[in-house]
Amino acid sequence: MNKKNSVHVFVIVVLLLSGLMVSEQKSAYACTCIESGSYEEALELNDWVFDGVVINKKVKTSLLGLQKSSNSVEWTFQVNGSWKGEVTESITVSSSQSSASCGFEFKDGKRYAVFARDVDGLIVVSLCSNTSIIADNSDIFTELGPYKFEVNVPPAADLVDNVIIDPSSPDAIVNLTSEEELKKNIQDRKNILLFVFICIGLLSIIGAIVLMFRIRRR
Repeated sequence: MNKKNSVHVFVIVVLLLSGLMVSEQKSAYACTCIESGSYEEALELNDWVFDGVVINKKVKTSLLGLQKSSNSVEWTFQVNGSWKGEVTESITVSSSQSSASCGFEFKDGKRYAVFARDVDGLIVVSLCSNTSIIADNSDIFTELGPYKFEVNVPPAADLVDNVIIDPSSPDAIVNLTSEEELKKNIQDRKNILLFVFICIGLLSIIGAIVLMFRIRRR
């Protein structure tokens, strides 16, 4: 392969890599779920089914604050009781950060019937599960009956007040923010990373063009 062809190949590779880096920030895949069955059917399909209140959310940031939709988020619950799976006073589950990756977005202080599975040792909740907000008169209590394991714990507000946050830790547990604030922070970080990728791509293209002209002059 002569020098001219080598330069052409180099330019094509740079353009492809730049396009992939940019498109990675814009790509999104919809989560497709099959129709959910009854609570009894869901009970058989899952490893944990419990009643709990959201008390904490744990967010991990990667290099430059990049957070892909497939990244997991850890949610901690104060547990009232369980229909399946042994539980303690609090339990932590994982779910993808975005609904596009079938992640379930819980709300601070809300009470849920959580349906979760064991995935490589993690308790994982999917958007496609029967997980939903409940109250004392919800149908799940009629269909599944009383808890198999009941937990007596102090009110959720007391547990939240006692949480100590270490802001210097990269894995610090952060207070739950509003959905709008979280989306804005994620978008700001994506914009910064996208700008960096575009600059790298442009510099690579300019470098390739300069190299091509130098080779032609020889």
